[in-house]
Amino acid sequence: MSLAQLNRELKKQKTITDEEVLDVLSSESIIEGLDGLISNFGVDVLKAWRLNSKHKHALVHELVRRKKGPALKYLVKAHQFDINVPRESDQCTPLHLSGWTKQPELMKLLVDLGADTTLENKYGEDGSKVLAISIKSENLVWLDLELTNLAEDGPVGDAILECALVITNKDLTELSRQSWVISHSEEVLGSLSPWHQKNFCEEEKGGNGLFADVLASKTTKAAVEEAILSLLGEHCPEGMCRLAGSSVHCDRAVLFHAMPKVHKFLHHQIIDASTVSNLVKMWNPELAAQIPPMTGYNHRAMSDIDASIAHLKWFRTNLFNQQ
Repeated sequence: MSLAQLNRELKKQKTITDEEVLDVLSSESIIEGLDGLISNFGVDVLKAWRLNSKHKHALVHELVRRKKGPALKYLVKAHQFDINVPRESDQCTPLHLSGWTKQPELMKLLVDLGADTTLENKYGEDGSKVLAISIKSENLVWLDLELTNLAEDGPVGDAILECALVITNKDLTELSRQSWVISHSEEVLGSLSPWHQKNFCEEEKGGNGLFADVLASKTTKAAVEEAILSLLGEHCPEGMCRLAGSSVHCDRAVLFHAMPKVHKFLHHQIIDASTVSNLVKMWNPELAAQIPPMTGYNHRAMSDIDASIAHLKWFRTNLFNQQ
């Protein structure tokens, strides 16, 4: 046996611990560390390694979970690691895992590296389906409600006068929009606050005309909830998309009581444009001085959403440097 063959046999006999692998994956020089492990243990040992955990991750799974695309690309290109290896618990490949951890860019890298999009996990999901779900999960659900109660009065089950919904992708490109006015009696509208009477009266009296539209409407709250669910189902995986808007926590509180199925469909996190604005005013007064005033904000649900989106687009360009 040659010296090279002897060294290969000795490497095969070595075992590698989880601690040795995880220390490398937690280091700042992962690729150099992986080269060290391959030198000490042999590439076959590293390919066969499985993390002693519920899912028995292979090394490629762990790199996906830790969002280490360059290291993953290196192992596949330089050492021919199997990009399609399933994990034991649910047959999810790295492509599936990158989808469920909401890493669409990493999913694209895996496809470029030769990931098989037709492989299914134990739930019957193939890679192409997971990729589509991953992209859709980043969509934003912009919602605004006009209510019978003011915010300080708290949410009431039948408090919605008007509802508007706009769905955008993560870059704020619009995908869909729709609005609804819910029917209420003249008696109900007459009992509302002076603020309501001033802002929702006829346009010729200085209001926005919402009361007239409410009286003309035949739409029920239940019908609006079903219509919203239908629209969400076209663009959003259940439980994954965030509610967005200005001070949208108020709208979310109303949804909990008035439209519980919509509330349950949405992710628990929110994207509040008001928060971004307030933080800039506190931490970057020079930039805050350049914030354009919100235009078109007239207490009609759709115009309020349009104003919020325009506001966040300004921050996207001027604060986050995204075109």
